[in-house]
Amino acid sequence: ASSSSSSASAADEASAQQRSGCVYLIGTGPGDPGLLTLKAFHLMQTADVVLYDRLVTPAILDLVHNDAKMLYVGKQSGFHTRTQDEIEAMLLGFAGNGATVVRLKGGDPLVFGRGGEEMEVLMARGHEVRIVPGITAAAGVGSELGIPLTHRGTATSVRLLTGHLREGAGKEAAAGTANAVADPVDFAVTSADLDTTLVVYMGLGTLPRLAAKLIESGFPADMPAVAGERGTP
Repeated sequence: ASSSSSSASAADEASAQQRSGCVYLIGTGPGDPGLLTLKAFHLMQTADVVLYDRLVTPAILDLVHNDAKMLYVGKQSGFHTRTQDEIEAMLLGFAGNGATVVRLKGGDPLVFGRGGEEMEVLMARGHEVRIVPGITAAAGVGSELGIPLTHRGTATSVRLLTGHLREGAGKEAAAGTANAVADPVDFAVTSADLDTTLVVYMGLGTLPRLAAKLIESGFPADMPAVAGERGTP
């Protein structure tokens, strides 16, 4: 009986491994399909299922092969078609059925793209996860506008910050259950200095307050700055 039970257990494990799919978290860059990596393109041509975000442009979606199942899971301020928990459950479900899953994200999946969270959830359940980097907005928009992120004698470093925190982040910071950032504008101001290029992602909503606080903290009002949205063709 023991031998039979061991054989059944081994068979179940082998079957589970055979059914387990692979999830590719792919960065699509700042919007221009010409900036996609070749690896991203090849995976978009072979995926069984594609889950894509709001910032993935139609021109990039057109590169996905016709037989793939397409699912929109985009989020924007005040309206989420799916919660993060629902998205992760979908990824787990498709991977558990042995599908090759492509998760398309704007920019780079590991730069303010919540790719790390999805990777942790999938790996904890034993699924294979691969990351395909994309050109993050700071690099893509900077190149498009001819703005170097670092420049000898002017900017010796670059900092990437978020202008938007998830709901409840302030309470978590106060309770000590997450990092100590409770206000993204205050954090950006304390992180800024004259020798560093400061890049604030998702910051248009807080831009007026950020500009005012930077000036209040001593930054010159005529310091070069740019605000942009959809910064590449």
